[in-house]
Amino acid sequence: MEAPVSFRDLWYSLHDALEGDQLGKTAVRLLEHWLEPSRATLAEYSRFKRRNTWSNQYTASGEALHNLYALSRCNDFLLYQLWTNGDNAWFNGRSYLWFFTEIGFSSFQCETFSPFHHEIVEVEPEENGLPVQVVDVMWPGLMFGDMMFSRAGVTVLAHPGVIDKHTAEKSLLHHAYMRPNRPCTDLSMGWGSNSQWGTRFERSYEDETHFYFGCPSDASRPEMLDLFDGHNTSQQWSGPAVLNQLGFERCRELVMHRCFVRGAIEQREDDHLIHAFVLRVRKADSMWTLDESLIEPYFSRENGAVIVRD
Repeated sequence: MEAPVSFRDLWYSLHDALEGDQLGKTAVRLLEHWLEPSRATLAEYSRFKRRNTWSNQYTASGEALHNLYALSRCNDFLLYQLWTNGDNAWFNGRSYLWFFTEIGFSSFQCETFSPFHHEIVEVEPEENGLPVQVVDVMWPGLMFGDMMFSRAGVTVLAHPGVIDKHTAEKSLLHHAYMRPNRPCTDLSMGWGSNSQWGTRFERSYEDETHFYFGCPSDASRPEMLDLFDGHNTSQQWSGPAVLNQLGFERCRELVMHRCFVRGAIEQREDDHLIHAFVLRVRKADSMWTLDESLIEPYFSRENGAVIVRD
């Protein structure tokens, strides 16, 4: 078995290929060249298709999560090119979707709005108090088994106060490297040319009954904070203080949408701590605004130890 390819190399190759090549012919040929090794690498990562829990334990190695992060940055870059350069004759929405589905992802759009599935790109306000509706899909989403890889970009119809246009469109977007329409941040930013690639891909999952925002690397030692009740599995972490400052409601909003979507835009130096929050939400017909009765504990105790629930 060959060693997994480095998607960091794909990032630099794509950047060089698309620079000055508005039609994207070179990029398409590059993706064709990367198809087989990328497919083989994703097959090696098949364990990530399901959540690592107490009954489904596996090693979420840093190397694999770093490589998945690099691939997610390639995805951000390709989406950026589609958005800014249009659907040209060579690299377009079809070639984008072809590459990712061929290497092991499944695409989705989802007609019913959910923060798990959808990244809000534009908001059309409505005044009748209707549930949030998806009215346009700008790019499809991608799943890797049960794991969210890339949310679908959508325009929504929403009542002000449920989703506010300026806040949802322009607030800082977390777990993202680049978008043409708004500021973004991930944990690679501010690091050097090598250190930035030590960033782990931020995992979230769904199954038939629940959404799971965030995922500990070790199901038997989950050092994260549960937004069900603020339980902190690591006494050395400063998360509870941040939770006290923002409050449960705003933290849950930030974790579910990866940005603020209502009220004033808040930008704090410690917003990055959302990377250490987890949230388990039972599925319902309407997922926003969030009904608190849908929130369930992410962790449980087994022989006195805190573990990830199945």
